[in-house]
Amino acid sequence: MDTETVVLGALVLRSKLAREFVASVCSAAGVLYKPRAIREEAKARAEAKVIEAKADIKIAELQYRCQARIEDWELRRQRNIEAVVLGAASIVEGNALRLEGPDASQPEAGEPENRINDDWVHKLFGHCQDVGDTEMQTLWSKILAGEFASPGAFSLRTLNAVGLLSHEEANLFTQYCCFAWRLKGRTVFMRGYGDPSFECFQIRDRQWACVLQSYIDCLNQLQRLENCGLLNPGAFDRPGLAPPPLTASFGDKTVCFTNPTQYGDRLTEVGEELFQICGAVPNMNYLDWFMRDYPGTFVES
Repeated sequence: MDTETVVLGALVLRSKLAREFVASVCSAAGVLYKPRAIREEAKARAEAKVIEAKADIKIAELQYRCQARIEDWELRRQRNIEAVVLGAASIVEGNALRLEGPDASQPEAGEPENRINDDWVHKLFGHCQDVGDTEMQTLWSKILAGEFASPGAFSLRTLNAVGLLSHEEANLFTQYCCFAWRLKGRTVFMRGYGDPSFECFQIRDRQWACVLQSYIDCLNQLQRLENCGLLNPGAFDRPGLAPPPLTASFGDKTVCFTNPTQYGDRLTEVGEELFQICGAVPNMNYLDWFMRDYPGTFVES
């Protein structure tokens, strides 16, 4: 049975005779007709085009949002990088004026010298481009200015470590460095006398404990600084250095130790590099407490 149908206006003609009639007269009469199958196919194509057009619109909208996100992301990164560069430039300018005086502003002949390795700079920008915290940006500016002043001062290992450093961890490091001693070119932290286990260390006077609460807070978080790659807890062993007496500096004071059993911590190479720019101010209350609480120490100057 022939099941093909023809649509003529509102009529659906199924008989073969009717279809022959339509084929015979409609062309001359100007009446629009199509076999139903063709019509359904055309309708399906039209609907497919509508769906495709809507899909294209959605894709275009998605691409727009994606592009907007990328542009916003890159603009933020550019702002962060420029903030670090401007901060470093300010430090360099301040150092030049302080060291050279008015002559620092006089132009020199020839092209400016490129003092920083390009790969190093790109590594630094790769780390600091996602840093929006102003204090951490200042740290990156100090690193960049320090590398400019003394090429090789900051290793790629240090850049990687600072890139993983949180604001709180950076502050903790600076806080602990307020209790640092300089000994034989190294930065060490002396935790007292006797058994070198951390658990035995204590500030015995409650009055001093209140004054040195920040020191106690640091001692409770040494593991965190070790995890950051900045500190080797327990790595400073006084007996292994040299026979007594031992001379070390704390701030602008030189202190002589006569007891050979001091112990404590030492900065890693990364920590040593950051110590120079962390801005820690020696805590003189700590020095007073240390010399008062432990015999065998005296200030030479």
